[in-house]
Amino acid sequence: MKNYYIKWILIGLLIRLMVMPFTGHWDLLTMYGNAANFFNDPQSIYQSYVATYPPLAYIFFATWQKIITSFTTNLTSWLSMPMITAFSQNYAFRNLFFLKVPYLFFDFGMAFLLIKLADSEERKKQIIKFWMLNPFTIYVSFIFGQFDIIPSFFVVLAVYMAIIKRPLWGVFSLGIGAIFKSYPLLFNFPYVIICFVSWREKIKAIVTGIAPFIL
Repeated sequence: MKNYYIKWILIGLLIRLMVMPFTGHWDLLTMYGNAANFFNDPQSIYQSYVATYPPLAYIFFATWQKIITSFTTNLTSWLSMPMITAFSQNYAFRNLFFLKVPYLFFDFGMAFLLIKLADSEERKKQIIKFWMLNPFTIYVSFIFGQFDIIPSFFVVLAVYMAIIKRPLWGVFSLGIGAIFKSYPLLFNFPYVIICFVSWREKIKAIVTGIAPFIL
């Protein structure tokens, strides 16, 4: 049984590794380009008309750029180039690959959570096969280069926390997801109503869920 999961995980990983260096989109470059100066001048990020995401997204991608500096080529200047110029550089393949690496952790983390939510072994096998071959995830995250997989991971993590009777951690997870993209906040109030009984618990949960976004 373990071999079945390993097989599909390796297949999924291979597909993702094959497309990561050879594909990209303007959104990927602008996201990292806006984040590039975060540690030097955080306020400058929101002076750009394309800076439309909450702060944690830029903090996360700025930190990742610091980590991969040794593995990329002229990354900061490359991100500021027009897209057609950037993609025509002979080192673009390396840069595109490393920019997308963080998505792998959340993508496979999502697969793990979905398997944990399944109620039968047969269902788990279907889920791992579907997720590893999921064309929407592969396209959005590893071809297009959007980071929707990150807030989506935290939404599914919130569901998992509710299942294992840790709803306060779940609502906090929604709050973390909302600092990447704000839509997880939409689930905050329904989640609180479903998972908490007393008004005191509900108020505490609402504050816990909103606090990360406000901060």
